[in-house]
Amino acid sequence: TVSVLNWTQRTPHDKMVFTVLVAADVYGTKGNFEVTFPTAPTLAELTRQTEAIYGVEAAAKRPVGTFSAPFVVSKFQLYNESLQQWVDLADPAMLQERCQVFAFQVGAAGAGDAAARATQAVATAAAANQAAQAADAAHAAAVANQAAIASQAQARAAAASQAVAASQMAVNNAAVAAAADAAAANTLAVAAAGAPVVLPDNATHEEKTRAVFEGLDSNGNKVLEQDEIRQAFDLLHIDFSASTIGDLIAKADLNQDGVVSAAEWQHFAERFPTLIDSFYHRLKSYWEDVRRQQEIRAAKELLAELKERSQQAQVSWLEAQRDSDAARNRLSAQEIALAQAIDAQRAAEQMLLEAQRDVERAAADRTDKEHDLVSQREREAQAATLSADCARDTEAAAQRHAHAQATTAAAQDRERQCQQLLADAQTEVERQRQLTAQRTADVADARSREQAAALAATEAVRDATLAAERLSRAELDVAAKQQREKELDVAHNNAQIETQRGTARRDEEAAALQVQRQNEENAHLARLEAQRVAEEADRRLVALEAENQAFNQKRRTIEEQEAPLLDEEIRLRSQRDALEEKEAKLRGDHRIFCEATRDDLSPVADPHAAATAAVELARAADAAAAAAAAPQAIHAAAVQHALAQQAAAAQAAAAHQAAASALPAAAAAAAPTPAAGTTATPVTGSSYYSRFGTQASPFVGDTPLKRLS
Repeated sequence: TVSVLNWTQRTPHDKMVFTVLVAADVYGTKGNFEVTFPTAPTLAELTRQTEAIYGVEAAAKRPVGTFSAPFVVSKFQLYNESLQQWVDLADPAMLQERCQVFAFQVGAAGAGDAAARATQAVATAAAANQAAQAADAAHAAAVANQAAIASQAQARAAAASQAVAASQMAVNNAAVAAAADAAAANTLAVAAAGAPVVLPDNATHEEKTRAVFEGLDSNGNKVLEQDEIRQAFDLLHIDFSASTIGDLIAKADLNQDGVVSAAEWQHFAERFPTLIDSFYHRLKSYWEDVRRQQEIRAAKELLAELKERSQQAQVSWLEAQRDSDAARNRLSAQEIALAQAIDAQRAAEQMLLEAQRDVERAAADRTDKEHDLVSQREREAQAATLSADCARDTEAAAQRHAHAQATTAAAQDRERQCQQLLADAQTEVERQRQLTAQRTADVADARSREQAAALAATEAVRDATLAAERLSRAELDVAAKQQREKELDVAHNNAQIETQRGTARRDEEAAALQVQRQNEENAHLARLEAQRVAEEADRRLVALEAENQAFNQKRRTIEEQEAPLLDEEIRLRSQRDALEEKEAKLRGDHRIFCEATRDDLSPVADPHAAATAAVELARAADAAAAAAAAPQAIHAAAVQHALAQQAAAAQAAAAHQAAASALPAAAAAAAPTPAAGTTATPVTGSSYYSRFGTQASPFVGDTPLKRLS
């Protein structure tokens, strides 16, 4: 379960177990996020969550017209509080609660500067989060066991997904490396530069000559070696035979030193302008093909990486779904536990009410027992008083009985003393006897009452003792019920606390589920964005391959159309060389003849031989004019050259007119008639060589042959 909160949006209720403050640059904008985990994360978990969070952030902040690239973490740096500086995060044990981490993307430059800029960004957040850190630490202890179990399951799933992603990435990297090796094997050493060379479209002939020379000079020694020229013919698909290539190299190497210098190459370019033009455009096409191949390889690498990122996003989304399901299950369990706690609280409340009523009843009973005890003690006191009264009455009766006996004795004495008064005394004795009997009866009655009073007092004491015992038992019952009430009150308070804790856990799980749902939504958006970017890259790759295929097809078509022109140029160049050799021989004969004529007016040469040479030149001109089936530009150049040769033949015939007057008609008959609309201007002196000598080229005027495109 992962919670992502902006540092400025954190509330006291958003409390997780382990929080990491992660900052990064997204299109030049600083991003600061709190990334929370159930336990201390591994580097793989931190990387995966950071890429998922900032991948969505990058997709949301991507400028219009910018190619969408995934957010890939290359490394992390941790701000060390003790050292007061940024250090590389190499071990997850370096992570601490609410530590500051800066994520660097792949290819990002200036890591130190970016980390320094991040210091101020995270310093404010660190100060604002110090208070929340203490609350999070207290909450962490309460949910550590449950979070540890979830973290272990999450770590196992993350390890499995990492293994799958690593294997897929290895396969993709192997395929990309194999393609790169194959492409590198097909690239010959035409130029040693790492990046493709951009050649202009509207270059002059001199610029083309120089560019081709520099392009073919692979080792940079300012001369072209034979292997470099042969490799160029092979690389640029100019299908000449080995003998033809060797002949061209021999014509380019004027001093026959085995290499072609820049000056020799310039001379060669003037003699074979169409070949140089073909070299230039094919070299330009070659570098364009190299650039396209590099672009295609880069697109394939990007596509493979984007597919791997899409798979990672898919795995992250599935993990987020599983985490959401687990969070929902935990929320359901917490809701069930909360319902059970509420039921237990209600039962405790009911038991507490019953105990309180029992205590009230016991207290009332104790009060009744106390009243009974007081009444019984009052009766006991009354019985004791009555017993004392009876004792006093008995004592008084005994005293009266004793007095009566004394009186009886006195009367008997008086009877004995006074016989006279016998009758009165006997009467008095009888009366006293009766009175004594009465007093005896009174004593017996008093003693009976005393015994009854003593018995009543004993019973009253016994009843008082029993009442005291009942009171003691009632007090014990009241104390027990009060103790039970206290225990039930404690149980009720514990039930209330447990209910509050269950409510807090339920709220936390609900918040975690909400955060997990947001994470799942973010992972889903990241997966869709990764799929969209991968599809876009795939479409771009298909378009690049189609464009490259069309480019190669067009290139092959141009090369096929250009091949006969190159063959024709070489053939005409050979014919021109042969004509120039014959012309040089004729001029040598003419010079010898003129010198002999000046020394001796009689001709030293055979006039017929001179006329025959003129006829051969004219036939060669006819042979050149027969190339009318060649391209128009080449044919026009050949006709111009033939007309020039015709003018030279006419000049030679005029010089020999005095010595060969017998053959003017034959020479005139052998000369071809110029084409309609053309004129032949005789050229004399050294200007002839300046136009048709070593500087001659198959141009119509100063315009080069039009290249097929």
